[in-house]
Formats: sequence, structure tokens, C-alpha cells
Amino acid sequence: APAQGGLWNPDWQYYTGVVLRENTGLARLREPVHVTLAVYADRVTDIEREARVVEIDPDSGVATEIPSQAYHASTWATKKPDQYRQPTTTCEVAFLADVPAESEKVYLIFYGNPKAPAPTYPSDLQVSGQGLGLTVENAFYKMQFQDTGGSIDSIQMKMGVDEVFERFWSGNAAVFG
Repeated sequence: APAQGGLWNPDWQYYTGVVLRENTGLARLREPVHVTLAVYADRVTDIEREARVVEIDPDSGVATEIPSQAYHASTWATKKPDQYRQPTTTCEVAFLADVPAESEKVYLIFYGNPKAPAPTYPSDLQVSGQGLGLTVENAFYKMQFQDTGGSIDSIQMKMGVDEVFERFWSGNAAVFG
């Protein structure tokens, strides 16, 4: 319904819908969501560059693009495509969703724009340090890596928990505790 504002952006030819439902009575704010997306291969050029996630406001119907990432794309093709076997491109799409308690919200994943620029979204991800001994941090986690081997030394879970999990050796295995 383009005359009714049904298109988010006419440069994207296709979309698929995802309905997220919250059933436990907890408002979900910035909840990580991962979706496997499968589309006909002839409808995309580069799904990792083209994919955009659009959040639909349940009250106003306003469509707003939100930060997302499409990754691990692969294309399956058959030597003899027919009505049952069509070349398909799949990828994983990750985004942070806001769904009020005991309600549902619609997210649309748009694709099919060969001229789409690579998405650029603001990020709080910070990387510091040198070599293998890096520290990677965002609003959710802070991970410190061992400077001699690059394995994870500690993980600080933020999100109101503020718990630190440190690596220690137990026999032949590294364990977090």
C-alpha cells in the first residue's frame, strides 16, 4: 500500500516479516535477536550489504530502520532449477529488539537493492591494546584477551549484573568461574 505509507524505502524491492512476541511479562529492551533469512538468489546481489531491518511502531505504524548486521551469507544453486528447487541465498541477521511486556512487534527485513551502500551504524564497540592482548568492550560486555595466545582471560558481564568471569586452568582445560 505505497499510497498509505506501506513502503519503508522504494529502493528496496523485497522484504520479509518477523513478529516477535513477549509472553513472560518482561519488557524486552535491546534484546539480541538472530534470524536466519533465506531468499531467492536472483533477488539479491550482496545480501550482507543490502539487508536492512526496519522496526514498525505498533501504535503509529511508523517504520524506522534500526542497526543490524547480516553475516555468514551463502548461496545454494541447483543445476536444474524448477518450481520446487530455486537457487537460494541464506544469511544470519542480528539486531537488538524492543518489545513491550506481553505484546508483540513487527520487524521487516528488506533486501533487493543492488545499489545499496554498505550500512553504517553508530556503535559503542571499543577495541584497545596491542597484538593479541586486546580489550574489547561495549555496553554489554568487556572481554580481555591473553597477550601471549589471544585466548579470553576474562569476561565482564555488564547489563546490571557487573559480574566478572575469569579464566583459570583445571587439568587440560581452561574454565571460566
